[in-house]
Parts: sequence; structure tokens; C-alpha cells
Amino acid sequence: MLNLKDKNIIITGASRGLGSEAAIAFSKSGARLVLIARTKEDLESVRKICKNQNRHLSVAADLTNSSQLNNAINDARKFLKIIDCVLHVAGGGLGKRDPLIEWQDLLLLFKFNVVIIVRSNI
Repeated sequence: MLNLKDKNIIITGASRGLGSEAAIAFSKSGARLVLIARTKEDLESVRKICKNQNRHLSVAADLTNSSQLNNAINDARKFLKIIDCVLHVAGGGLGKRDPLIEWQDLLLLFKFNVVIIVRSNI
């Protein structure tokens, strides 16, 4: 495992799956984390599993909403002071499974999986 002692890391999509697994592993390696996802309760469950849970912050935000994205990043900056790394795990298909996806749905998926992290100004 990498030595992440005292590294300040933001993890999006941290409430489940790969995001939650990364949060738990990174906390064991000494990182200080800001966990971001839509559901506060799920984030808090992950934060409480993390080693040294009081060194971490959970921020509920829908990252497809620009103002919530900006607020989440501002909260992360205030908490961490310096951001060493962002692990953008939020993403996926948002339930869009049609192989002949509509243009608007394609744009939404691109925004959710790529544009969010670019717009975060981190």
C-alpha cells in the first residue's frame, strides 16, 4: 500500500463501491479525507468505518448541480487547507442502458463522468 500519511484527498462517489473501499484503504494509510456523494447518511457510515474517523469530513452534494459542486469543493478546501489529490470515483451510467442513447443523455453522462471534475477548479 502507498504511504499516504498526512496526504489530503477528496474522494467523490465515496458512499459505496470503489469510492468507499478507497476511503477505507486510504484512511488506513494515514490520509486525511473529504468524502463526497449525494447521501449524507451513507457517507457518514463510510466515515465511521474509516480509521481515525474524526480526521475526515463527509459532504453530501449532487455533483451535477453546479452550486452544490462549488459548495462541496469550498467545504473541502476549508477542511483540508491543501488538496494533494482528487479521486473522482463518482460516475456511471445513471441508469441509461439503451445502446442507442439519446444525445441529451449522452451529454448528461459526459458531464457526470468527466466535466464535473474539470469544473471543480481543484
